[in-house]
Amino acid sequence: MHVLVLPSWFPTDFSAAGAYFYEQLNALQDAGCTVGVVYPEHHSLRRLTTAALATHRFQTRWHVEHGIPVLRRHSWNVRSRLNGTFAARIRDAEQLAQRYAAAYGVPDIVHAMSAQWAGPATARIASIWNRPMALTEHFSGFMRNTLLPEQRARLPKAFSHAHAVAAVSPTLRDTLIRQEWCTAPIRLIPNPVDCSFFTRPARRPTAPPLCLATIGRLVPEKGIDLLLHAFRRVVLEQMGLRDANVALHIAGTGPEHETLRTLASNLDIDQYVTFHGHLSRAAVRDLLHRSHLFVLPSRHETFGIAVAEAVATGCPVLATRCGGPEHILTPSTGHLVASHSVPALATGLRTMVPTLHQYDTAVLRDSACNRFGVVTFTERTMALYREALASFS
Repeated sequence: MHVLVLPSWFPTDFSAAGAYFYEQLNALQDAGCTVGVVYPEHHSLRRLTTAALATHRFQTRWHVEHGIPVLRRHSWNVRSRLNGTFAARIRDAEQLAQRYAAAYGVPDIVHAMSAQWAGPATARIASIWNRPMALTEHFSGFMRNTLLPEQRARLPKAFSHAHAVAAVSPTLRDTLIRQEWCTAPIRLIPNPVDCSFFTRPARRPTAPPLCLATIGRLVPEKGIDLLLHAFRRVVLEQMGLRDANVALHIAGTGPEHETLRTLASNLDIDQYVTFHGHLSRAAVRDLLHRSHLFVLPSRHETFGIAVAEAVATGCPVLATRCGGPEHILTPSTGHLVASHSVPALATGLRTMVPTLHQYDTAVLRDSACNRFGVVTFTERTMALYREALASFS
């Protein structure tokens, strides 16, 4: 089966957002699919520099990324958030798709990864080619009610045209149904975990020091500020552990990097907190191997792939009820607390730290790999394609 994928976001020279899509596309390749990607990059003018313009000057280029042919248009979003932003990306996507078809042939199915703008683009391309369309929704903006007016005007066409629809978490699926974006049945296809890579360490680390870790983009919805406040309450105030042998490791980059470093200093916990910045995949695994507890303090999360990866390494997780982790965690793999709440996170830390030795690393790993392994993802996605083909025919 030949599948062309249009992702609403994808890794670029300026952002690693959507890196998990590579693993998904490689899994489909391993299952026998021919997979390609077209992606019109429209970067914010805030990133514009002389060096950036030298490599991103509205040109179209082929790339081979993780063994996948990717056709990109390297351009800039001159409209910012004004009306017409998504219309421009849709036009670019259509042009890229035609160039892709000229090189590789018209695919059997066109798959939108999130309707955000790729949904309307995929609907248009599928109509031109007379091919079935699949849509997998990843975007937390539906749950956060942050869709732009242009998206609200264009997305109904995407959902109505799709021949098969999936969501990455039950919370997102229920939101799409409740908001009446989709009247057809919605499959559940969580993001996969590469359990051949995210393995258990030879043995779990011993404390001290007690190592806590969180991984994610440094943006407000990830709630790192809440975690820093909760960490202070537990370590410095309520437990009186000013000289405690404890460390909080924060991995990731984003616009809040300096703000969060300043917050850690103002809270007088900077000596306990390490900001690692961007980490390679191998370094992420190493950090999970060295950690006693993974914490996800997000305000909103459609799935939470970092939670599933942590569980696959045998690391227990404390997470907020923010949309995705509720579907991942069980009492044997971690603990859930309310989102948007410093007291809830602090209580969660105080609850979990004394009981970390009770978690069975083999049980954690089996839970992640059985429910979110690559094989499960591939089977569910191929079923989505079969549904789309049947509905189309």
